[in-house]
Amino acid sequence: MAANLEEIKDRVLTLTRVFDAPRELVFEAWIEPEHFARWCAPAKYDVVRNSADVRRGGVWWSLMKARDGEECSVSGVYREVVAPERLVFTYAHELPDGSHGPETLVTVIFEAIDGKTKLGLRQAVFDTAENRVAHSIGWNECLERLAAFLEKA
Repeated sequence: MAANLEEIKDRVLTLTRVFDAPRELVFEAWIEPEHFARWCAPAKYDVVRNSADVRRGGVWWSLMKARDGEECSVSGVYREVVAPERLVFTYAHELPDGSHGPETLVTVIFEAIDGKTKLGLRQAVFDTAENRVAHSIGWNECLERLAAFLEKA
């Protein structure tokens, strides 16, 4: 049993970041498609189209394009929306044949601290530890872009 728990632990991603911006602004950056498009892609990508029906059961979708022309599409369904405190949504890559890759659940917590925002992100359970590592790199790049976006907002 312990080996199984350790294996699952290797497939859970947890990140924490503090942003020098009010919680409401950080939350808005996650739910407003025009804001989301400015930051929510790994460094080599830009969001070229996206949509979000930000409510329980609503669908979100984002198409990213790399500078070399490679495209990547991700989507999911909002499971919980508690403004400006919490977002819970599914996350899966859309494959070229129209099917979806393995689905994970993303939970984002927004905590107000002296005019700043502590953001906690948890994404689980990945199909492999390698996939978790790849998403860790991607999310860290996204959060760097979010910090830059918030500085200008």
